[in-house]
Amino acid sequence: MDAVVAQGMSDIGQQAQAAVMDANVVVATGIAFMAGVVSFASPCVIPLVPGYLGYMTGLSGQELKAGADASGTRVRMLSGGMLFIAGFTVPFTLLGLTAGSLSRLFDGPSAQKVMGLLVMALGIAFTGLLPFDVLRREARFATEAVDRGVLGGRVPAASAR
Repeated sequence: MDAVVAQGMSDIGQQAQAAVMDANVVVATGIAFMAGVVSFASPCVIPLVPGYLGYMTGLSGQELKAGADASGTRVRMLSGGMLFIAGFTVPFTLLGLTAGSLSRLFDGPSAQKVMGLLVMALGIAFTGLLPFDVLRREARFATEAVDRGVLGGRVPAASAR
């Protein structure tokens, strides 16, 4: 019985992969949306939602309950959510554009060899065999527990990994 279920799941996965690879954008978008819904509905994500909403809006749970009908609370929640989303969208879109532009620049075989050597050097540096500690430095934002309002979620969202 388990083998039949596993085979059925494998067939569904293969059909989804084929639909995405066939460049049917509408089907690929639907599949990506459903994957996002499934990942959002996971038990390890749902408990985080109230904290994110509180962080994005700068409102506590009590303030949200008390002002649930107030239009100012809704505007603050909507604008906070949009700015939080923009904090992810803008930097990652710019990173993608930059990476795409740089990939055209480093397209030749000699550039590929240099990049391969760089990857090997970074791997050796990661093991600690190289004498310099430049790659082991750390920088952090000094964040204190202050209500920064709606714009408070913009910087941490942009710096999230």
